[in-house]
Amino acid sequence: MTNARAYAKKLNKLNETNEVKHGKVTLTTVMTMAIGHALNHLRRDIGRIAWGNFVPSKEMGITILVDKNGKDLVPVTVHEV
Repeated sequence: MTNARAYAKKLNKLNETNEVKHGKVTLTTVMTMAIGHALNHLRRDIGRIAWGNFVPSKEMGITILVDKNGKDLVPVTVHEV
C-alpha cells in the first residue's frame, strides 16, 4: 500500500505540471490500473462459461465502486482496459 500511495502522489505531482488537468489520482485509480495490467497479461483466461464450456471474450471491462462526495458509492465500468 505504501508503494501505491507514493505512486499516486507522484502522478498527482506530474498532473500539476501538465497544462491539461486530468483530476486527482486516488488509490482507486492506481488499483484499477494495476488490475487492468494484470488482466491484460492473462487475457487468454478472460471469458465466460457457457453450457459447461469456456468461451474466450475479446472485450474486457472492470467495474469498480467509486465514492461520490462521501455520500454514495457509484459503479463505474471501464471497458477496453
